[in-house]
Amino acid sequence: MKKNDQGRIQKITFDGHVDEAVLADFRAVFLSLSRPATVFYGAIALGFLALGITTSDAASRIFLILVAPGVLVARYSRPRIAWKQNVRAWQDVLAMHFTGTISDTEVRLNGVPEPAPVPWRKFIAMEQSDRALLLYLSQDDCLPFHRFFFAEQSDWDDFVALARGRIKSQRQVPGKSGK
Repeated sequence: MKKNDQGRIQKITFDGHVDEAVLADFRAVFLSLSRPATVFYGAIALGFLALGITTSDAASRIFLILVAPGVLVARYSRPRIAWKQNVRAWQDVLAMHFTGTISDTEVRLNGVPEPAPVPWRKFIAMEQSDRALLLYLSQDDCLPFHRFFFAEQSDWDDFVALARGRIKSQRQVPGKSGK
């Protein structure tokens, strides 16, 4: 990473517009399901199914057998609902240029009515693919960044390294999508 005379990381600038291909990359990262969580929900569903099959009470049996698929539906539908909420929240930002700077202390967004600095400590998690990175402010609310927002590959690499160094909860999403 490039550093200034005081030894601090130089600001990294980003500037980009979200088109359909970029949005597809964000969607692929956002909707990717972590394997441990999927296995966990699958085990719960199988447990309910096994209880339903072995229970002697007919009403309990029907209830438990119906709950099993409900657990899986909840697992797969929750991220999609959150995605739709995020896209609605991003509509104003998506219509504008997405610009700002990244430093060792904050991410500053200029593409909103007033420049909005977000200190790194506010981000609780990140998910990343080869071209998209989502910084989460809450379980379902995130800021999207794309490789194409950065002029140089080295700027993208520095940003990813900085995010990895600042955010504890991280998940790499395999595969490529979009452009």
